[in-house]
Order: sequence, then structure tokens, then C-alpha cells
Amino acid sequence: YEKERRLRVALIYGMARMAAIMASTYRPYLGVGLGPLSFLTKFQIPHPGRVGGRFIIQFAMPLMLNWVLGGNSSNLSGRPLSCRLTDK
Repeated sequence: YEKERRLRVALIYGMARMAAIMASTYRPYLGVGLGPLSFLTKFQIPHPGRVGGRFIIQFAMPLMLNWVLGGNSSNLSGRPLSCRLTDK
């Protein structure tokens, strides 16, 4: 169980870091911050990474959340769905 948990925690940490990096370098339209190509911003062409990322996240996010949130479900079968202070 510990090895599976470490892998899950490492992946969640990696995804959080990537989200922070992507948020700090966010460019909504092609041409933002490109110097001589900045004239492209008036056309408001969506950034290709934004379009591709949205497409991938649409299919990958539900699978990833099921894996992260359901992490250890096979080892928890037969146990109550809630925890109590008396369950120590």
C-alpha cells in the first residue's frame, strides 16, 4: 500500500507544480510576448497549447480523479464508509 500511495502522492505533487508553472506562463492568445509577432494578438487566435490541453483534460481528468480519489479502494472493501473516533 505504501508504494502505491507514494506514487499517487508524487503524481499529485507533480501535477500541482505543473499547474503552477502553467498559470505563471499563461498566454491566452497566440502572439502575446512574442515581440515582432505581437501583431497576432489583434486576431485573438487561441494559443495551440490551450486548445490541445483543453481537449486532453476533457478525457484524462475524469480518469485521473477516479484513480486519485479511489486510490486504495480494493484494500478497503468490507469496511464502513465513515470513520468514527471510537474506531481506533
